Amino acid sequence: MSRDFAFIVDRSVRASDIVRAAQGVDKKLITDVTVFDVYEGKGIDDGKKSIAIAVTNPAARENPDRSGDRGGGRKDRDRSDEEDRRHAASMMLKSVKRFSDNIMLQTNRA
Repeated sequence: MSRDFAFIVDRSVRASDIVRAAQGVDKKLITDVTVFDVYEGKGIDDGKKSIAIAVTNPAARENPDRSGDRGGGRKDRDRSDEEDRRHAASMMLKSVKRFSDNIMLQTNRA
């Protein structure tokens, strides 16, 4: 599953800085980070730019201890796949926050 994020940053911040910060999160939770847009212009303050990245989380894991019930009835104490994705996004945002206080979360995509 992939989730898109856009960051409004100073013009001097490189997209590769954002990618490296996001990639620094647990590799089991974030498997890929790619830049898909860098924008300066209308709607963005002078001296700023928008850098948009797609962050990929691994597909649902196979775990033989799970009963297949994805709802609240699961008896194991492992985090669900959605909880893993939220945790990864939270860790990634904390890592990238040093570059931007203006972060937009876009919709999920497969």
